[in-house]
Amino acid sequence: MAATSLCGYPKEILVNVGGSKFMCSLCHQLLRQPCQNVCGHRYCRRGVNKNLEDSNRNPFPCPQCEIEGEDDDDVKFIKEVVHFEIFVRGDFAAGSFAAARCINPNCTWTDVFKNYEKHDSECPHKLIACSKCQQLVPRGDLDRHASSECPMRTTGCTECTGIIQTISSHVQSLTEKVNRLESGGAPSHRQGISNNQLKVLESKTKTLASLCNVYQREIKKNQDSIATLERQRRLDRELLDAMEKKCRDLERIVSMSDINLKEVELRLSSMENVSYDGRYLWKLSDFSRKRQDAIDGRTTSLYSEPFFTHKTGYRMCVRLYLNGDGLGKGTHLSLFFVLMRGPCDSLLPWPFRQKVTFKFVDQSQNDHQVDCFRPDPTSTSFKRPTSDMNIASGCPLFMPLTLLDNPQHAFIRDDTAFIHITVDTSGIDTL
Repeated sequence: MAATSLCGYPKEILVNVGGSKFMCSLCHQLLRQPCQNVCGHRYCRRGVNKNLEDSNRNPFPCPQCEIEGEDDDDVKFIKEVVHFEIFVRGDFAAGSFAAARCINPNCTWTDVFKNYEKHDSECPHKLIACSKCQQLVPRGDLDRHASSECPMRTTGCTECTGIIQTISSHVQSLTEKVNRLESGGAPSHRQGISNNQLKVLESKTKTLASLCNVYQREIKKNQDSIATLERQRRLDRELLDAMEKKCRDLERIVSMSDINLKEVELRLSSMENVSYDGRYLWKLSDFSRKRQDAIDGRTTSLYSEPFFTHKTGYRMCVRLYLNGDGLGKGTHLSLFFVLMRGPCDSLLPWPFRQKVTFKFVDQSQNDHQVDCFRPDPTSTSFKRPTSDMNIASGCPLFMPLTLLDNPQHAFIRDDTAFIHITVDTSGIDTL
């Protein structure tokens, strides 16, 4: 397959390329004057024509099929499809695919794709090769470059009638001419030129040579200045990278400090809400979401904040299953009592023997749902905790779920419920 240069539109000009069906299989750019083979592969017309000219086979097999290993060598290009803008209007007129932008440096042009080619032919920021020095220059700066910056520009010599491109080449030319004249060159070169004229010419040549040396020193000085600025730029870049890294580290420290502060605030809040008289009122806000989480299995149970029988007493909490547990799963609300390891357990009598009462508060009347139990002294749930908390024990059939939605009660109001727990503290010695 003959080599093919880029013949399509640059794919970067579109905000959204929209898939491979708009890409040339030869140059891998956006299709320009698209043509399509019977096998379905698409190419830019210019690329196909170039390969038709370079190939010894006409028609020739589809190049993409050759890459993919297809065996049909007789497939040829026979069908030309509509121009690329038609694709845009037909398939993507309402989408972002029709939006185009100019990729030339510093150009902010944006418009629909069909206007791109006209803009590209006029864009003042497009880099164009200078016809003399071949340097790439923005189209809008070509005139200024040609008149004052191009090293190959022509100008008149102020010391003679010659037209020069560079001072060094002109000086060399004049020097060679003087040398030929001094060495007795051809009469045609010496005819009509006096010794005084030769001396003037030699003096002007030396003057131009001196100017050339001055320019070369200035160029060297500028090159050194550029090198110094480049070194300084690298140092500034390294300093900026170091400062950015330090800022990121500080952001992480601030983020960790925020997390620690929130943990402290939560701990303080928990300490403020701790009860030391064996009674605890548990407020359950956002009840409907928590209940649905329990039904869906995301959060099957909830723990209350710890509370105490007295300052140096038993440490306890309550575990609630909003969709039931064990015998009450799916039918009842299950409520359990949990003994937790406390700071003064070694001073307390074990096993735990105090009566526990649960009350689900009816917020409109005094028809509360109440249940109580006395601990089983033989159960491990009421022995001194050896881990953070013992196994929960209590009422798996505490309250039918149907009561929660019963309009005759108001167990749930403003999506909030209250559960009151009372532990009998009589008979417990306090220090």
